[in-house]
Amino acid sequence: MFINTQSEYYDIPKLDNILCNAQGKGISLFHCNIRSLPKNLTLLNDMLYSIDSRPDIIAVTETRLNPNSISNVDLPNYNLFHSDSPTLAGGTAIYVNDTLKTIPRPDLKIDL
Repeated sequence: MFINTQSEYYDIPKLDNILCNAQGKGISLFHCNIRSLPKNLTLLNDMLYSIDSRPDIIAVTETRLNPNSISNVDLPNYNLFHSDSPTLAGGTAIYVNDTLKTIPRPDLKIDL
């Protein structure tokens, strides 16, 4: 059951409040359209360090990662799964808290 099924833009204090209230009630998920993960990873990290309760899963769109990307886009305490973009815009990444057991499913990957 979803605790919060709304899709809105939140400032950091409101996001922190939502995540703190959801803690222990299920899995929390945060999504952002990052518009280039290599360029904005520091901003994502800063946001995570600004909140008291971190989301279990962070979904990121428009990562702009590709097979030629030479960037370390890891986040501490998260496992990274990503799908590179064949274009200059696009690509997805999912960070899963390392306390959750994850099983990669490459058989479900869709290549464009």
